[in-house]
Amino acid sequence: MTEPPALPPAPDDSSSIRRERIHQRLQHLGPGPAALFEDMCRLVDHDFQLNSRSMLIFHLLRELESSVRAVLLPDEARVPREAGAGTAHKKAVEAILAALSIEKTSPSGKAWLKAVGTLQGRAHRRNLEHPQTVDADILERVDSLEGMLDTVLDAFEAHYLASVERLEALADIPEPTTADAQRLRKDFPQNQITWERFFSRLTTPAWLGPLRSAGFFADLPPVTVDDEGNQVSYLRWPASAYLARVAEADPEQVLVIARDVPETDNPFVNLDLVEAALRMPPAKAAKLAPRATTAARRSRELINPLRYAALVAHCAENSDQAPALDLMAALIDEAQSGGRLDEWEYEQILGHYAPRLAESVGLPWLEILADLLDQASGTPEEAASRSGMDMSRTYCPTLEQDRPHPYQLREARLTAAVRDAARHLLTSSRADLHAVLAVLDTYPWLIFRRLHLHVLEHHGDLTPALVSQALSDRQLARDDALALEWLRLARARCEQLEPEHRDVLMQIVREGPHTDKWKESHRRYANEEISDTKLRHLTDTWLRERYASIRPILPSDLQNDLQRLETEYGPADSLDDIKEPFVWTPPSSVSTDELAALNTTELVARVRAFTPSADWFTGQSEGDFAIQLRSAISQQARTHSSRSALFADLDDAYLVAALGGFTDAIRRGEDLDSEALVQLAATATERSASPRTHDILRESAQLLHGMLVRPTAQPVPDLAEAIWRTLTATLRTTDLPAAGDTDHWSDPRAQALRTMVAWARWRRTHDADFRRLFGVLDELTEPDSLAGSPIADLIVTVVGERFAQLTDLDHDWADRHAYLLTGSEPLTRLAWEAYLEASPNYRPAIELLLGAYRTAASTRTEDGTTRQEHLRIKLGSDILALLGRPHRTGRRGQHHPRLLRQLQR
Repeated sequence: MTEPPALPPAPDDSSSIRRERIHQRLQHLGPGPAALFEDMCRLVDHDFQLNSRSMLIFHLLRELESSVRAVLLPDEARVPREAGAGTAHKKAVEAILAALSIEKTSPSGKAWLKAVGTLQGRAHRRNLEHPQTVDADILERVDSLEGMLDTVLDAFEAHYLASVERLEALADIPEPTTADAQRLRKDFPQNQITWERFFSRLTTPAWLGPLRSAGFFADLPPVTVDDEGNQVSYLRWPASAYLARVAEADPEQVLVIARDVPETDNPFVNLDLVEAALRMPPAKAAKLAPRATTAARRSRELINPLRYAALVAHCAENSDQAPALDLMAALIDEAQSGGRLDEWEYEQILGHYAPRLAESVGLPWLEILADLLDQASGTPEEAASRSGMDMSRTYCPTLEQDRPHPYQLREARLTAAVRDAARHLLTSSRADLHAVLAVLDTYPWLIFRRLHLHVLEHHGDLTPALVSQALSDRQLARDDALALEWLRLARARCEQLEPEHRDVLMQIVREGPHTDKWKESHRRYANEEISDTKLRHLTDTWLRERYASIRPILPSDLQNDLQRLETEYGPADSLDDIKEPFVWTPPSSVSTDELAALNTTELVARVRAFTPSADWFTGQSEGDFAIQLRSAISQQARTHSSRSALFADLDDAYLVAALGGFTDAIRRGEDLDSEALVQLAATATERSASPRTHDILRESAQLLHGMLVRPTAQPVPDLAEAIWRTLTATLRTTDLPAAGDTDHWSDPRAQALRTMVAWARWRRTHDADFRRLFGVLDELTEPDSLAGSPIADLIVTVVGERFAQLTDLDHDWADRHAYLLTGSEPLTRLAWEAYLEASPNYRPAIELLLGAYRTAASTRTEDGTTRQEHLRIKLGSDILALLGRPHRTGRRGQHHPRLLRQLQR
C-alpha cells in the first residue's frame, strides 16, 4: 500500500486550503500537534481498511485538542489538576474563548464546548461492541472541529502578545524550578520564536539546572532541507547561546551540560560551545577542546574558525596542552587540505595564534610546525630523489621579512610560522640554540637548511661555536641555493670569529666557486658550451658578493680585489631588498619597479613598444619581460583593475601575464574591480585561436576562480551570468590539445570546471540558485557521453578532486554519482586517485565512498612510485578520520601504512 502524502488534500479546495492553514499554525505551536493533525487527516480521507478507524480519529482529535488547550490557556485560569476535575476542562475552554474574544455561542465556540467530554468517549471502546463506522455524522463532527481549530488558531495569532508576556514572566522568575521548566515545555508554543524569546531574557545561571532536568539541552534544533532536498541549513540554538552567556558565571555546571550536548554538524551550536569554553578557566575549557576538534574535522560547515584558534591559545595556558595542540592541528589540517578555512583565515591563525602557542607550549609547538612544513614540502622519497631541493626560493625568496608575493602557498605561511616560533623560543629563553637547530636539522628540505642559517644569523651570539662551524663549511659556502642566507650570516657574524676561523673563511672565499656546476647547467639549458667571457662574469660576481659580505675583515689585497670588481660590475647586490628569488637573472632593459611606476595607459604603451632580445643571456626575452609585467601588475593591481580592459588587446604572452598578475593580487587579498576583471576574462576567452589560447583560457579561468573563493575579491551577484557564460565557453572549447597531452592542473577546461564548482558555492552564499552546475555535470558524466568524450580524463579527475565540495553542495547528487569513483576501470581509478590526492577528510563524502575505501585498503597498489606511496598515506589519513580518531602522522606519516596492513589482514 502506498502511503498517502503528509497532509492529504480535503474533498474540496476550500477545505484543503483551510487544512494547510491549520497545519502551518499548528507547526508554530510545535511538531507534536502538527503531526497529530497530519495523521488525523490521513485517517479521515483514507480508509486503510481499519475497523477502529473512527476511534483512532477521535483519539488524535482528543490529543490535538488537549495540546492546543495547554498552550492557549491563560495563566490566571490554570488550576491544579485535582481541583474541580469534573468541570476544569469546560472552564479552561471558556477561559480560552474569552481571552481570544470568541463568543461561546459562535459556531467555533459551540463546536469546542460540545467536544468537551465527547471526544474521550468516542476515542474509547463501548463494551464489546464493534467500533463505529466512519459515516457522514462523524465526518461532519470532524469538519466542525477543523473549523473550530482554524478560528481559534487565527485568533491566537492576533493575541500572540499575551503569550509572549506569559513567556517573559516565566523567564524572569529569579529562582526557577524543574516544574517551571516543564511549564515551558507543555504550556507554550514549541518553536524557534519561543526559544529565542525565552532564552534571550536569561542572564544568570539560575535556569541551568531546571532546564537540564527538563531535557532542554538534549533537544537540538532540526536540520532543514529545501524542497529539492539539496540545500541543508541549520537553525541557531538559543539554548547553546545561553550556555555561552553564563559560562563565566557558572563554568562548572555549563561544562557538565556542554559535554552532554549531543554531537552535531550544526555550526552555530559548535561555535556557541567554543564561546562557552572561552569564558571558562583554561583547565575546564581544555575538557571541551576535544569536542571543538571533532567539529573542526567532521562538521559540514565551520563558522568563525578564528574563535576555534582563540580556544587553542586559551587551552594552551592549562598544564595539559595536548587538547590545544590537537585542535590547532585539526585547524591547520583543514586549511592545508583545501577544507573549510580560506587562505585569509589560515594566515590569521598562523600569524596571530602561533606565536602565542610558542610562548605557552615551547619546543613541542616548533616540532609540530616543522613537521607540518615537512609534510607540505613533499614525501621522504621526493626529498631523496631531489636531494632536498624544494620551491622555497620561489615561495619565500627571503626569510627576513614577510611581504606580498605572487606565490602565496601554504608552505610560505608555515615557513613564517616555523621561523617566528624558533626565534621566539630563543628570544624568550624557552629553548636553547642547540635544541632549536636540532629540530630544524631533522628534515632534509632546503627550506630547513635556510632556516638553520637564518636562526644563526640572528641568535648566533648564544653559541658562537655553531656560527664558526657554519662559516667554515666549504659545502655551505658554495651551495648556490643557500647563498642569500650564508652571505647574511657572514655579514652579521664575521667580525665575531676567532682568528683561526677567520683564516678558514678567507681561504674558502679565495678558492672561489665550483664552476663545473655552471658549465653543466649552461650545457643542459643552452645546448652549448659556456663561453670564457660568461664564465669569468659569473665567477667575478660570485667573488664580489662574498668579499662584500665580509668587507670588515678583508685583508688589503682582497680589499683591492673588491674595489676592482665593484668598479667593473657595480656594487654587490643588496642582501636586504630581495625583489625576486635570489638567483642569477640576465640583464634587463626594464625592471619590475619601472613598470610598476607607470599608470595603466603608460604601462600598456610600454608593453606595445617592447621588442624582445634574440640573445637570452645579454638581453630581455619575451618570457622575461612577461614575468616582470606580471609582477608589476600584481603590485599595482588595485590601480589597474578598473581599466583592465586596456590589456585585452595586448599580444598573447602579455595578456597571459596581465591575467596572472591580477590573479596573484587576488590571492594576496587585494580588493579589485570585479566587474572590470570579469569583462577582461570574458574578452580574453573570445580571442581568436592561437598557440597561446591554452594559456589565455587557463589564466582567465584561474582569475575567475580566485575572485569566487577569496572573500576580499568576490564579485557582486549580478555578475553571475557573465561568469557562467565565460566558463561555459572555455569548457566547450574544442581546438585545444587532447586531454592526454596536457596536465589536468594546467588544462583550461579542467580549470573551468573547477571554477564552476566554486561558482556554485559562491552562489549558495548568496542564497541563489546554483543547480545549473549539476545540469552540466549530469551531461558530462552521462555514461554514453563520457565514453565518447575527448576530455573524459579531465572530467572524472575534477569530479574526483572536488567530490567533497560536490557532496556538500548536493548530497543526493554525490550519492548517485559515487560510482564514478569506484571500480577498477581506468576512468574510475583516475577519479578515485584525484579524490584521494585532494584528501579533504570530509566525513559525508567518505561515508558515500565506504566501498571504495574498503577496496583501496585491501588492494595492494604499491608500484615503487612516490605518488602511489603518497596516496597510500592519504588513504590511511582518511580512514583514521572515518574511525573518528584525531591523528598526527608523526615525522613521516609512517603510522598510516601500518594501519593499512592491519586492514589488509
